[in-house]
Amino acid sequence: MRQRVRNLLTILALSFSLVVTSCASFEFTQAPTSTPTVLKPTPTTTLTPTSVPPTPTLTPSPTPTPTPPPIVSTEPSSVNQGGVAVIKLVTSSSLEVNGSLNNGHRLHFAQGNGYYFSIIGLEAWSSPGTYTATLNLRYADGTETSMTTTFEVATTDFRVEQIYVPPDQIQLLDPVVVNSEKEQLNDLARPTSPEKRWRQVFLVPTEGEISSPFGERRSYNGGPPDGYHEGVDIAAPQGAAVIAANSGIVVWAGPMKVRGNAVVIDHGLGVYSGYFHLDQVLVQPSQSVERGLAIATVGQTGLSTGPHLHWETKIGGTNVDPLVWTEREIP
Repeated sequence: MRQRVRNLLTILALSFSLVVTSCASFEFTQAPTSTPTVLKPTPTTTLTPTSVPPTPTLTPSPTPTPTPPPIVSTEPSSVNQGGVAVIKLVTSSSLEVNGSLNNGHRLHFAQGNGYYFSIIGLEAWSSPGTYTATLNLRYADGTETSMTTTFEVATTDFRVEQIYVPPDQIQLLDPVVVNSEKEQLNDLARPTSPEKRWRQVFLVPTEGEISSPFGERRSYNGGPPDGYHEGVDIAAPQGAAVIAANSGIVVWAGPMKVRGNAVVIDHGLGVYSGYFHLDQVLVQPSQSVERGLAIATVGQTGLSTGPHLHWETKIGGTNVDPLVWTEREIP
C-alpha cells in the first residue's frame, strides 16, 4: 500500500516537473503592431486624346449637266420668191458650221448670241417648192455631225409692167450695156465681210408711194418681158432726201449708165443696199454711214422716166425684195 502511494507521488512529481519545464520554455511573443494597409485608389490614367483629324465628308461631284443638242430651224418656214430666209442653229457649243441647199447654193454662217445663222436670198426666179438645207457641224474635239432643215418657197404672183422708153434712152436697153452694169454691181457686192454692220430693221430710204414693186416682169416699148424689176421704185419729188437704210460702209458713190448717179453700201455678211437715179450724192467711197444718215437726194438720172428712187438690196449677189428688210429684223 505504501508502495503504491509512493509510486503515485513519484508520477505526480514527474508530471509536475514536465509541466513546469514546458511553461518555462514557452514565451509569449507579442505580435508586432502592424501598420494598417491604406488602400489608395489606383489613379485613373488620363489619356490625352490623340488629335485625329476628322474624316472629311466627301462632297459628291455634281453630275455634269449634259450639253443640250443643237436645234436648227428656218425662219420663216415659208418664203415668197424674192424673199429672205434665215437658217438658225441654236447651240451653247463652240463649233464650225457650213452647209448647202439642195439646189447647190452654199451657205455661209455667222455667229450670233448663242446661235449661228445663215441668210438666204431667194431670187424672183427661184423655183417654188421644198428646199432642204444640210448643215455640217464640227466640234472643238473633232467630232463631226450633220443636220437638216427644210423650208418652202411659195409662188408669188408678179405682174407684168409695160414701160415706154423715149428714143434718147433706147441705147440704155442695149444688152451689152445692161449686162456690163450688172457685172459691175455683182463685183461690188461680191466680198463678204465677216462683220455684221446693220442693226434693227432697215428704214425706207425716202418718203413716197411705191410706183413699181420688186419682181415685176418688165416689157419695154411693147416687147416681151425679158427680165424683172430688181428693186423697189419709190416716187418722190426731185431733191427729196435719201437716207441710208442701215449702217455700213460706202463702196460706190458715183455715176452709172443705166442706174444713173448711185450709192452702194456694204452692210456686212454679204448684205448690200443700192440707191439709184439720184440727183446729188452726199457721201464718198469708204465712208462709214449710220442708219438714217442723209446720203443723197432723189433725181432721175440714167434710165428714168421721172424723179424717183430705185432701191435695191442684195444678199450674196442675189437681188431680193428690199421691203422684207423693213418688216422684220434679220436675223
